[in-house]
Amino acid sequence: MTIIIAILSLGAVTGCALSSPQVTPEASSEIPKTGFYLIVTQPADGSIVTVDKIEVRGSISPGAVVSVNDKITMADTQGIFAVTISLEEGPNIIEVVASDEEGNEATTGLTVTLVKGGAA
Repeated sequence: MTIIIAILSLGAVTGCALSSPQVTPEASSEIPKTGFYLIVTQPADGSIVTVDKIEVRGSISPGAVVSVNDKITMADTQGIFAVTISLEEGPNIIEVVASDEEGNEATTGLTVTLVKGGAA
């Protein structure tokens, strides 16, 4: 499952505050054409892994900053980001926060479980 968070331009949606992004699980990773967005493409929420380091990948509005469990990076010119994080044995909560210079912010979380010494 891909998680998409989008803050649409005011003209595109009436009655929605720009500070309240909508969280929409989507089957595709289609990038919104307008507005501020955050898409986490990897790992999938609920994943079970056997390695203690994973790469969190996704797309955000180009030039935005993303934080993955407090590790900060910037998106490239196409809005792609990747951050490698360490996992503890058992369930791990991964918090992804994106923001830009205009003050837009989007947050999502997912859980990845590390199982040592066994098959996922």
